[in-house]
Amino acid sequence: METILDKLRAESTPEKNYLEEAIKKLDSFGQPLLHVAIENDHSKIVHLLLDKYQADKELEDLRSGNLPVHVAAKHCSINSFDVLKEHDAVSFKANNNLDSALHLAAANLNGFKFIGELIAYEKKMRQAEPNRDSTTVANREPYLINALNKNNYTPLFIAIASDHLRCVQELLKADNLDLDAKDANENTMYHICAQFNTVECLRHLLIKKNAKLVEPLFHKNSSDDTVIHVACQHGHIEIVKLFIMKLSESIASMESFLTLKNKDGYNGFHIACIKGFYNIVEYFLKDLKLVSLLKSLDNDANTCLHL
Repeated sequence: METILDKLRAESTPEKNYLEEAIKKLDSFGQPLLHVAIENDHSKIVHLLLDKYQADKELEDLRSGNLPVHVAAKHCSINSFDVLKEHDAVSFKANNNLDSALHLAAANLNGFKFIGELIAYEKKMRQAEPNRDSTTVANREPYLINALNKNNYTPLFIAIASDHLRCVQELLKADNLDLDAKDANENTMYHICAQFNTVECLRHLLIKKNAKLVEPLFHKNSSDDTVIHVACQHGHIEIVKLFIMKLSESIASMESFLTLKNKDGYNGFHIACIKGFYNIVEYFLKDLKLVSLLKSLDNDANTCLHL
């Protein structure tokens, strides 16, 4: 590649810069040469393009508006990330979907390898910047760990929805992590677990992080759904069991939790009956012996039998 690029440089004229055209040329996926090298983690080529040929560090791809660091995060290209750091080519900006590099790393099953590196680098840059230009992106923007994309998803939400437990574990180590973050529909991280049936992620969150807290489980989203409503709506019985186990460890009233109503006037038991998830119905009645749920009414005075 170096031979080819040197030849293009030699043949360039003030009127026609063949080297620049080659470096900026987009492939069928809308990616320039630098992005392709990063995607495949060809770190020596990345270094060559940035160092010798002065490739544009701020050049975005055509489809997603991804910068070089986004590509490195998406494909977990650790070696290329090291090169980007050496050339001051790590941006904290978001792409067209408002995804930061941390969002993209969290969506990769092996992204945990990249997450720790990126968080450490951001921390280092923020500590250095008070003595530099205070208008830099790292100082003006929220920490990447709490950045929101178009769906108001944080990187942690992305990792949970993707069922990437090791990414979740790595993200939970970060300083300044906002555990009370909500998405565009006021869903908490527990709602996300309930929706996507990410059992191991939920188990880790309940046991490792918020061991003594049950208040977040009572939070209602924009439809007034608690985590139990969401789990029952999707038939995720193992999620239901984990939430119940958590409540049984506290002084909170399990029955008062299970009878909370959403905007339609339904509690989780109503929803399980309507959706036909009889394994959840049986669990409430047989295992938990909450026969009183049979008498619980919706907003139109219907019991589960009416529904």
